[in-house]
Amino acid sequence: MAASPHDRLWPRTASGLGLAQRRSQRRVRPAAAGAGTLIVSAVLLLRSWPLQAWCGPANGPEPPSSGLPRRTGLQLLGAAPLVVVALPDLAAAEPPPPPQPFSGDASNRTRQFKALGAAKDAAPFFRRVERCQEAYGNQSLQTLAALDQTGVFLLANERTEEAEAVFREVLSGCQSVLGPSHPDTLWSLNNVGEALKSQGELDAAEPFLREALARRRKALGGLHPDTLASENNYAVLRKVKGDLAEAEALYREVLDGRRKVLGETHPDTLTTMNNLGLLLDLRGRGAEAVFLLGEALEGSRQRLGSLNPDTLLCVDNLAAMLYGRGRLPEAEKLFREAAAGFGETLGPRHPDTLRSIDNLGVLLTQAGRPEEAKVLLQEALAGFRATLGPDHPDTLMSEGNLEDAREALRENAESFRPRGQAV
Repeated sequence: MAASPHDRLWPRTASGLGLAQRRSQRRVRPAAAGAGTLIVSAVLLLRSWPLQAWCGPANGPEPPSSGLPRRTGLQLLGAAPLVVVALPDLAAAEPPPPPQPFSGDASNRTRQFKALGAAKDAAPFFRRVERCQEAYGNQSLQTLAALDQTGVFLLANERTEEAEAVFREVLSGCQSVLGPSHPDTLWSLNNVGEALKSQGELDAAEPFLREALARRRKALGGLHPDTLASENNYAVLRKVKGDLAEAEALYREVLDGRRKVLGETHPDTLTTMNNLGLLLDLRGRGAEAVFLLGEALEGSRQRLGSLNPDTLLCVDNLAAMLYGRGRLPEAEKLFREAAAGFGETLGPRHPDTLRSIDNLGVLLTQAGRPEEAKVLLQEALAGFRATLGPDHPDTLMSEGNLEDAREALRENAESFRPRGQAV
């Protein structure tokens, strides 16, 4: 049986890193010989923030905005109407100020950006920055907000080193203009760490994420939602670095805090249940892990709806965990639900849809149904090649899973081949 799933970290998409993946690199789970490898669903990431364009919209859809300066939660699609902020008159004597705060957690915003269909052309983002610099100055809030969104664009498109450089520039400007404890400064500190983590530079990322957490604890207290978000980010890093005991302690503290401050079914609370459940599974405490993921899924269905992408990620995560426990009928039902839901919500070629289809194929191979598995795995592989390219880790993993199904078919054919009788 396969081991339990690891998290995937947004942003990045390519190799098998884990919480920082170039998904980013997503960490994948090893499987027992002949079992195939599940392509792991995500650890649900912290907070969703609106990306607002204050120097003109870039190409591509704007993310949802509730009209509030911050929006927390796991909803990625259909949470609010799309808002495109018109390009302000750069000749105006008094340009409108950007929202306060204008920044937010880069990982979640990148995930939101991808879910809405990330733009690929960087030119409009850089032109926006240049217009703001010319009109308002290099360290104006308008310029810093435009740079911040450019960093998210770069991270969403896996240009992680460029994203790091942009977030460092935002951090420098925020510290100069807003001071060391302003929310935008602290998010910028976090975002440099997230960009480094996305490159796999975990040691370099740690001081940024740790400092962001320390400053928030001092300025806001341990139970402020922003402090808890920083603590969750730091827990993710500790997990990726292999310090599972410290990561568990941090996750439990975050979960306790979010239950007190936000309630049992708040999306951020559900996120932490999911993250802690995946960690406990890694630590060999499967019964507690299954209970937590089941609790997270039930809450997500109630709060977000059954077709919300984050609910579907909970479905997929729980299915993978049940698969790892050998509970194949239950896991099959959930994998089918996830694949159908992702297909309806995100489309048949979305990577999350393809991962669930691939996972279902792996399960069917393991369950002794390789003919059914082959059909699904061929579908998933064709989708991965078209969507992610032939060299992406998910594509390569899907190729291996399809070969496992074909090998199982060959073995079945061999076992049923008529043999001559001995004389």
